[in-house]
Amino acid sequence: MRITIHVTHFFNPEYIYRIKYLRHIVKTYKKISRFADIYIHTNSNIQKNYKIKGVKYVVHNLKNTHPWFLSWKCRKLMFKQKKLYDFFIYSEDDILFTKKNFYYWLKYKDLCIKNGYNLGFFRTEKKQNKTYLTDINKKLSYFCNINGSRFLINDINPYCAFWIYDKKEFNNFVKNKYWSLFNWYNDRTPYGAREMSAIGWHGVNMNRYKETVVPILKTNETKDFSCIKHLANNYAQANNIHGYGSIELKNLENYPIKLYNNYFFYKKHFLYHFKYYFFYFKIVRKTFRFFRSIF
Repeated sequence: MRITIHVTHFFNPEYIYRIKYLRHIVKTYKKISRFADIYIHTNSNIQKNYKIKGVKYVVHNLKNTHPWFLSWKCRKLMFKQKKLYDFFIYSEDDILFTKKNFYYWLKYKDLCIKNGYNLGFFRTEKKQNKTYLTDINKKLSYFCNINGSRFLINDINPYCAFWIYDKKEFNNFVKNKYWSLFNWYNDRTPYGAREMSAIGWHGVNMNRYKETVVPILKTNETKDFSCIKHLANNYAQANNIHGYGSIELKNLENYPIKLYNNYFFYKKHFLYHFKYYFFYFKIVRKTFRFFRSIF
């Protein structure tokens, strides 16, 4: 079971505190498999006293390049490794992915892929000994049945600053336009450059999966092993104006949750596209009125 793990770490003296996150996640990754190769992609040579043993550092020259594009630099190496590993992971430097999370993914990923779904995770943070959701600002309302098992549908925000694929799925991913930033940079997307890299192949407005899902217990509670810790813990503490980090994990579901069907799928995508087409229509109309007023 060979695993390649690629972590983006922007080194800056102002962010030196993030080294402790990096040490923590590397230690945890090593517990998953002794055949895990960990690559840290960074922007400068790391001082010896900050280096972590047992990992490979890849330094990228970001001269005349925005720092956000560092998150895409690992893909050239990952592409070269596409036949060498069984599993491929990309992560930001403060995402704690554990052995428990990995075996949860192994258990359900084939079932989900076979039925056109992406098996997801939730980023979580701690505040006053309570667990909050980093990326979800609305309660989830739908579930689906897959081979007799119930899965909660994350149709709000599947982003978790991390992705994992097996060899077959990864090799399909690298053939898709979403593998390269500039193939879809001008698409209708809610993501910035960093987020576009960290969403992988399961983002909003992509066509690989029907939805991102997580299994639920008979009691409708989300299983803990679908949660990965966001070590920076900055959303729940900051009272984010968009509501990120404000919903407790135990209050994730909007009861009673409803059975998901194709009607909801097509309705959501229709509204998503309509919103953007209407936005562009208004721009064109304003432009037309402007030139008409001149001439």
